[in-house]
Amino acid sequence: MRILLTDGSHMNSLAIMRQLKEHEIDLIHHKKAAMAYSKYCNKLIICPDIRNQEEYFEFLYHHVQRNKYDILIPVGILTSNICSKYYSQLSQYVRIEIAPYESFKTAINKAETFKFCEEHGILHPKTYRDLADVKFPAIIKGIGEVKETFPVKYIENSEELNHELELLRQTHPHLELTDLVIQDRIIGEPYGFFCLYQNGELKRAICQRRIREYPVTGGHATSAETIHDDTLMEMGKYVFDKLNWHGVGMVEYKRAQDGSYYLIEINPKFWTALELHILAGMHFPEYLLQMNKVDLEPMFTYQKKSYVWVFATEGELYRILKRPKDLFRVIRDIPRSYTDLHLDDLKPTIIQFLYWVVSIFKRR
Repeated sequence: MRILLTDGSHMNSLAIMRQLKEHEIDLIHHKKAAMAYSKYCNKLIICPDIRNQEEYFEFLYHHVQRNKYDILIPVGILTSNICSKYYSQLSQYVRIEIAPYESFKTAINKAETFKFCEEHGILHPKTYRDLADVKFPAIIKGIGEVKETFPVKYIENSEELNHELELLRQTHPHLELTDLVIQDRIIGEPYGFFCLYQNGELKRAICQRRIREYPVTGGHATSAETIHDDTLMEMGKYVFDKLNWHGVGMVEYKRAQDGSYYLIEINPKFWTALELHILAGMHFPEYLLQMNKVDLEPMFTYQKKSYVWVFATEGELYRILKRPKDLFRVIRDIPRSYTDLHLDDLKPTIIQFLYWVVSIFKRR
């Protein structure tokens, strides 16, 4: 099978290539990337920068029109957005398993996500529309990655709130308050529900707890473990059932001290921890390939596994530089976990590590 895979800088792109190594995989990205050095990458196709969405779409459209692929697999949020938004045009020439754009828009826009939560009685952090009503501690984040990204800000009082908003206005002159989400900050552990849907029906699902993440205050997993949690499974299913989902997706939760799960965000795409879930028995990329041939039988059994991302661009090595006191925890966890060191496919790891070293020196 001929596969076109997007986003050559993403760890999950590499996990997909390794999972689907029996197939012919072309990687499309705007520059040479570490993942293109994998022995499972057939070739790298240089394209326009994804941040120019219209130009990227035009290139992608003509590429799949001229080249026969069996499936296009988007990985990042921007490429997934393009594939959902322009599904009718792209799907004339290549198969794409992705959610309808109306559902997709609800997931990528945090304001729409929390409106959806209110409509369906889903527990989520209180969102403030009036600055005078904000309770602390609070959090400020961008409304969605597709429009513009902002660093997450943690706010302890009204003075900090006004200061951070002023800084954002200075660095982003066209910023409107509606481009931001201001919410209660939920103190708790990060959990996730990860799934595959086929025409509105849940076919595969797995749950996870993040052990460590980057940034330390909240971000992608640098160490994680799969868990079995019926409550989390039911809650995640409820979200995607209501969205009439198709394809892959995940919901991020925070588990508060009272045991309540708060929905933090919906991610309508593949996720960083994909390789952990493949090792646990959930072969999501392979299931995508099967979906046009069969109506998948629901299957939710998987193993408990743990994983440490050591050499990733913002993995544990990078995190330790920011938080040295976690060094012994990482050393403790590595022998009893899987890691991103693949001796049978070393080049991407070496190149990724070198990129990381260079980036450290550039920041000094």
